[in-house]
Amino acid sequence: MDGGAFTDRRRRCPTAFRHRICPLGTAQYNKDANNATNPTTGAIVIPNHAAYNFKVSGATTDQQTAYNCNVFKRFPGFAGLVLDAQGDPIKGVTVNIFGPNSTTKLLAAVVTDEDEWYQYTYKHTSKPATFYLRLPKYPSVPQQSVSMVANQLRVVNFVVPNP
Repeated sequence: MDGGAFTDRRRRCPTAFRHRICPLGTAQYNKDANNATNPTTGAIVIPNHAAYNFKVSGATTDQQTAYNCNVFKRFPGFAGLVLDAQGDPIKGVTVNIFGPNSTTKLLAAVVTDEDEWYQYTYKHTSKPATFYLRLPKYPSVPQQSVSMVANQLRVVNFVVPNP
C-alpha cells in the first residue's frame, strides 16, 4: 500500500496513478460467478484499483486490503474464456488464432490456463484487419471473426456444448 488515507470510501491510488483518486471496489468478481466480462460484448468489466479485503482468524489474526491493477488491459492482442453450456470456464482448451485477413495462416495456438483464461499478446500495427479464432477440439463451435485496429485488445469468449 502507498500509505494513502481512506476517506469517504475512496483512496489514493498507487504511485503510478497518484494524479487521480480511485473509488474502492465492492463487487466480487470471480471465475465461478463468470462476471468478469460483459456476456454480450466480451468487454472486461473488472474495475481497476478495486479493494479486496483478506482476513486471518484463529490463534493469529490479521486483516489486509489488496488492490488490483488491470495490467493485462494494456497489452494488445487476444484474450478470453472458453465456457461450457452451463457457463463454467474450462481449462486446457486450445484456441487457434488465424490471420491477419486469412482463415488458413495460423498466427498462434494458445491454451486456457489454470484460471481458464487464454491470452496471446500481439501488437497489430498496420491497417485494420480481420482475425479468425477457432477451437480445434470443438469443430461444431463456429469460428469467430474479429476486426482489429492497431494496438487493440480483443476479448473473444467461446461457449462449447457438453460432451
